[in-house]
Amino acid sequence: MNSKESSYSLRLPAQISETRNIEKFLYSISIISQLGQEKVHTLLLCIIEAYTNAVLHGNAYNPNQVIDIIIEVLDDKTLSISIINEGPTFSLEKAKDKAKVSKEGNEGGRGILLMDYFSDTLQVFSDNKKTTVTMTFSL
Repeated sequence: MNSKESSYSLRLPAQISETRNIEKFLYSISIISQLGQEKVHTLLLCIIEAYTNAVLHGNAYNPNQVIDIIIEVLDDKTLSISIINEGPTFSLEKAKDKAKVSKEGNEGGRGILLMDYFSDTLQVFSDNKKTTVTMTFSL
């Protein structure tokens, strides 16, 4: 990978069926940035989990709203991924605690724990109009 900073963005409607476009987007970036297959699979898992949460919780399945995915290669060692939705904020700590106590057989709730586990940092930022989930990864 070269030492230049690069930024890539994708805007999608808030629809679960759009995850196939995330896969294509990430694979294109992986070729340009020379990311290994294992790293690509980890990133894809985390992005799809964050996107799915944004569709469900942030945008409440409203296909008229959009979700932005921004991937930044910050240097040879760090990658940042931001998923931005048009929904309300949430408490990251409360979401993690709720996921930890979810009952067996409960669908959902594990995505936030997966994102937290695989990323080096996981943060939530919000203003009155948008909520951003940002993850960083060592390369």
